[in-house]
Parts: sequence; C-alpha cells; structure tokens
Amino acid sequence: MDVWEEAVKVALVGTERQKLSSEYLPLPVQDLLSQLGPDDPEEYFLKTAALLLNYTQAGGNLPVWQTSVPQPAESDHKPVCSDKAVQTLATILEEGFPTLVLVWLQQCTQAQQRVREDYIPVLLDEGRKNVNLRALVKEAVGNRGKWLASFNADWQYLLQTETEIWEQGKPEERKQLLRQIRQEDPDRARELLTSSWKEENANSRAELLSIFVKNLSWADEAWLKDLQTDKSQKVKEAITLLLSQLPESTWVQELGEEVKTWITLKITKSLIAFSKEELEVKIPDTFPAILKKKGIQELSNNKNIPDQDYWLSQVLSLIPPAFWETHLQAGPEKILSLFFKNKLLQANLAALISATIRFKDARWAKIWLNVKLPEYDELRFSAYSLVPQLLNLLPEADQQDYLNQVLRKKKLDYRLHTIDFLLELNFNWDAPFSMKVMQELANTYTEQTMYQGFYRLFELHLLLHPEILPHLHAIEPADPNLSSRWHALQNKLIRALEIRLDLQTCFPN
Repeated sequence: MDVWEEAVKVALVGTERQKLSSEYLPLPVQDLLSQLGPDDPEEYFLKTAALLLNYTQAGGNLPVWQTSVPQPAESDHKPVCSDKAVQTLATILEEGFPTLVLVWLQQCTQAQQRVREDYIPVLLDEGRKNVNLRALVKEAVGNRGKWLASFNADWQYLLQTETEIWEQGKPEERKQLLRQIRQEDPDRARELLTSSWKEENANSRAELLSIFVKNLSWADEAWLKDLQTDKSQKVKEAITLLLSQLPESTWVQELGEEVKTWITLKITKSLIAFSKEELEVKIPDTFPAILKKKGIQELSNNKNIPDQDYWLSQVLSLIPPAFWETHLQAGPEKILSLFFKNKLLQANLAALISATIRFKDARWAKIWLNVKLPEYDELRFSAYSLVPQLLNLLPEADQQDYLNQVLRKKKLDYRLHTIDFLLELNFNWDAPFSMKVMQELANTYTEQTMYQGFYRLFELHLLLHPEILPHLHAIEPADPNLSSRWHALQNKLIRALEIRLDLQTCFPN
C-alpha cells in the first residue's frame, strides 16, 4: 500500500484506533524518527507526516517548461496617461459610475494616451461586461492590452476580427460593429449586411436595418428598394421607415404627388380688390392604392378621429416641409399661418412638426420654436414632447439662445421639469440653465414622481454644468417630506459632478 494512502487512513480513523506502521516508511524517515523521543500518538503521527512530506518533496524533480516562451508585446507609441487620470478612473469604478467610464475612455482616446499598465486588466474586464465600450477599451489598452488578452478567454473579444464578430458574435456585438462601421464608412455597412442578409432571421434583419438611420442618404435608396421584396412585414416596415426619411427618394416623391390634389391654395378676390388666401382640403372618399402600397394605415385607431382625418395625419408626417414651399409657392411662416386658419389642418399640426423632425429641417424647426409654438398654447402643450427634438435640429448657439429666452420667464416653458424632456436636451448646458433645471425639479416633483424617477434624475449628471457645484446644496425641495430622498439624489449628483470636474484636468486639451 502507498505510504500516503496509509497515512490518510490513519488520519480518518484516528491514532487511538490505528497507528502508522513504520514498515510503510522510507528508511531515511525511519532513522530520523528513531532519534526522536517518545511522544503521544497524535504528535508522533504529525511529525511523521511532516518528515514524510519533506522527504517526498526533496526527492522530486522540478517541472520542466515544455512550451516556448511567449513573445513580448509590441511597444506602444502612445504616452501613458497621468497618475491623476488613473486615480480618477479608480474612483469612478469604486463609486459605481458606469456612464463616467465611457467619458473617461473618450477623453483618453481623444488625448491619444493609454491607460497605465496595472489598469489594463481592469479596463479589459469593463469591455467584457459592456459591448459599447470595446472600441474605446481597445484604444486605451494599446498593444500590451492586446497581448494580455491572448492569455485570457474572457478578453478574447479584443482580438476578434470584424469578420469573426459578424459571423460568430452575439447579437449585441454584431449590432455594435455595424453601428461603428456605419458611422465610419456607410457604404461598407451596406455591403456587410448584404453579405449575410439571406442568413439573418426576420427580427435580426429589422433590428440591423434600424441602424441605417445613421448617415442615411440618397445612396441608400436603391439598396433599400431592392430589399423591399422581403416577405417579412416587420422588415418591410423597417425599410419603409428609412425610405420615408429621404426627402429625395422616389417613395417620398410619389407620396407628394398624391397629396398635391388633397391640399390646394384657394385665392378669392373681393370687389374692393383685396384677395383672400386659404387652403382647401379635399381628401379622397376611398383609401388610395398608393397609400396602401406604402404601408399607411387605413383604419383610424381612435374612435374620435375619422379614417380620412387619420390618412391626412399620417401623410402630413411623411411629407418634407420643403414640399409645401414648392407646392404652395410660399415661405414657412405663411404656410403655417394658412394651416392654422384651416380647422382640419390645425388639428393635424403635430404631424407637420413630426415631419420637420423626420427630415431634419432646421429652418422650419426654428420657426416652430420661436414663432408658431409661442403663439398657440394648445398646440404648444400638446406637442411639448417634440420640442427637444426640434431643439436638437438647431445649431448649439441657437439652442442656447432659445433656452435663454425661456429662462427669463418665472417657470420653464414646455414643462421642462419633466425628466424625459430634459434628458433629450443634448446640447452643452451652461451653468444658469443647469441651476434653473435643478430649482424647477425641486419645486415641482411630488413624492410619487421623485420615487419613480430617482434613477432617471441621476442621469442629469452628464448634462448639468459642473460650475453649479458650490450652489447645489442650497437647493431644497418645496415639499419638506421629500428632503431625505432629495438630499440622497443631491449628494450623488454632487459626487458625479466633482468627478466630471476632475476629468477636465486629467488629460491635455
């Protein structure tokens, strides 16, 4: 019997019931044990085991390295980021601000720097958890990160080629790759999706097509029209959504030709030489075949809206605002005034706002915001959810001018205290606007909305200007019962803004 098997057996049954026989022990171990004085059975057994272990190890051979030594990583030409940048990254991770990890990576990449070597594994783990970070992580870890990733299966994503990701990647990995390529090279994105189109299921085709709204242009039209033979209704709807956002596409032009007969300018001259201009609306009695072909719904989903009015609403949202300038031979302000004078068209003005957003018409957006919406309270509040999207069509300076006008009022207009609204205002907020937002939130949020919107409110940390930090503590909720929850939000926002302030000095401009 093997000596170690015997030793284990003795250990299991106990030294009172069984002793380790010396006949199993190597002679050198027996000689050493004979030199020891008499001990109790337990101590004798433990000394025997200790001697036996040392004897076994002393007689063993060291393992021999059987594989070749790995080649060192290629040298990195980017400089390592500062210790302050690394400390800020450590703080972000320790305090749990995942959105600020993205900001840190963006700034590191823009500064053409890389992370310090001891934080390479940390960033590789962040990339493993978040697909959206991977392109930036790859830049930040440099060649040493790629080298290190080759030794860990969890980090292999860093070494995958575009072909491997597209053919073998998870759905979110494939979508992220397509987004990246669409941003950098729209034509190549089309080629990539075409290469696997037949192998994709209907849901996948529709989801991947939705990415093409980015950098959508007339160059996509022929390709999209070729895909219209797809049998899936979901895919057809995705294609229609894209074609309907191309003002120069055949799809939109055909719809415009149909609508020309629906809305016409009628000029009536009076006896005293004055003329009256108004829009005449004549919607067909039967559902036009061209509308059915384009996927427009025939039956109203609201019992208070007749089917014909529903056709009009859908069509108005799909026609470029510039079409009306050509068709009616008038400028935006005059056209909108004519629409306001017609009861049916006035009821569908939100659809015209949707068209302004769909076709990214900055001229019309500015007129809506500065002229027409302020004139009509009913429309302003029924369309308030579209205001951020109108604002985002304007140059940043114009957005700020508009909001500076709003700030002169006692309260923010268009229900700006609504969190969904605020989070869509993507321009760089200045300090006065940031303070006004926080004051309005404190004054208008109830216990229920505060409870439901706490985490959404925290998303404001990416928009608020860090210069408001010294003044945030002074803002208190109107309802004292909300103080505890408000202060919790306040403290978390303050910490995030402090980190954002640190980030401003972590990397060279």
